[in-house]
Amino acid sequence: MSIKQHQAFFVILSLFLLSSCNMIVHYQQDPFYRSGSEWDHLRFPLIKPYYATYAADGHGWNVNLEGGSLKLDSQYIFTIEHIQRIAVAEGVLMIYSSIQNSFDGNLEEKPPYWYVIIPEQNIEIGFDEESKFLTYIQQRGIQEPTWREPSAILHEYDQTQCLAWIPNCK
Repeated sequence: MSIKQHQAFFVILSLFLLSSCNMIVHYQQDPFYRSGSEWDHLRFPLIKPYYATYAADGHGWNVNLEGGSLKLDSQYIFTIEHIQRIAVAEGVLMIYSSIQNSFDGNLEEKPPYWYVIIPEQNIEIGFDEESKFLTYIQQRGIQEPTWREPSAILHEYDQTQCLAWIPNCK
């Protein structure tokens, strides 16, 4: 190779390495936000320490509660199951679920439920009426949630390794 070819090769190599470094800078440093789907399950991070996972056993998308349990309609809930929509804004995780699981192992059709999780304040609360849910989030400065289907969020995360609520993610 001539000197000009060597120089051109090193210029191209340098540009490639610099662009790779740029991608590394934007790569999420917190391992929590790097833990997505694996070969045996689908998962994406919400607000730390919450994940959305997909259970192929008929429970659909779900989120485990970190506070232990939540009492709603005289039942204790440890996992929000059958999630239809998720919204995240202002450090608040909002979830809409169309079915609630009963403790005897049988799924029981119930009215829809709305959940609010605020990890920074250790709040996990559920509502059986949308109006109560909306009043609660409006008191926290959120006028209307921007709902998304979990599968769409998973697709975005799998493609970019980034979601709007992940810190320092661009």
